[in-house]
Amino acid sequence: MIIGVDNPQNPPESMVETKILDGNIGYIKLWGEFDAGFKNTGKAPSTLGLFRAALVEFNKAKVKGLIIDIRNNVGGLDSMVADMLASFYSEKTFYEYQNCFNTITGSWEIRADDTRKGNASDPGLYIEPDAPFFRGPVVALINLKCTSSGEGLAMGIKNASRGATVGFYGTNGSFGIAGGEAKMPGDIAVHWPYGQSLDRNKQVQIDSRDGVGGIAPSIRTPMTRENALKVARGEDVELEHAIEVINTYETAH
Repeated sequence: MIIGVDNPQNPPESMVETKILDGNIGYIKLWGEFDAGFKNTGKAPSTLGLFRAALVEFNKAKVKGLIIDIRNNVGGLDSMVADMLASFYSEKTFYEYQNCFNTITGSWEIRADDTRKGNASDPGLYIEPDAPFFRGPVVALINLKCTSSGEGLAMGIKNASRGATVGFYGTNGSFGIAGGEAKMPGDIAVHWPYGQSLDRNKQVQIDSRDGVGGIAPSIRTPMTRENALKVARGEDVELEHAIEVINTYETAH
C-alpha cells in the first residue's frame, strides 16, 4: 500500500531488489528512498545499506554497467538520495537547497536537511563521494510515476559523468517538500507542500511549471508502432533499451 504496487497481494520482497542480467549487467529495482520491510518481521532493513551491498556485489562480479529501475518510485528522503549518488561521483557536488515556509513568520527560509548537522554558512545538501564507488556506466529507468525524491535520483544519475536516463517519458515533476496527504475519489491524491527544492542558483528545480518539469530521458525510448506492440505483449521495452545503452557505451569506450 505504501509503494502503490499494482497487486497488493504480491508485494516485492524488499525495497531494493537486485539481480545480474544476461551480459553481466547489474540491475537494481528501487521502490523508494526510505526504510521499510515487507516480510512482517517488525523490522525495516536499511534501504541505503541494501543499495550499497548490491554495489559491492556488482563490483565483485565486475559487471559492465548498472541499471537502476526507478519506474513507479514513490520517493522518500532527499538525504538518502544524496548518499546513494555518492557512489557515482568522484567530487563533492551540490544537490539542493531546501526552502521551507515558516508559518510563524510568514516567510521562506532555506534550512539544512533535517537528517544532517546544520551549517549556518552553507545549509545546502551535497553529494559527498563515499564507498562503494561504482566506475561503470549507470542508467536510470524512469517513467511518469517516478515521483518526489526518486526524481532527484534520476537528476543525479543523469548529471553523473557516466550516467543516463532512459524511458518513454520523463518523471512526474513533483519534487516539492510535501507534508499531509488526502486520498480523493477517482484515485487522486492531494498533497500539501510546504517547501521547495532549489538549485545552486536558488531557482525551483524539477517541479512542473506550465506543464513543463520533471527529469526527461537523456536517451528516450521511441514509442514506435513496433515498440507499442511489444508493450501490449507484455515485453519490457524500456529495460531492453537500457541494456542496449549499456552495451553501446562499453563498445564506444
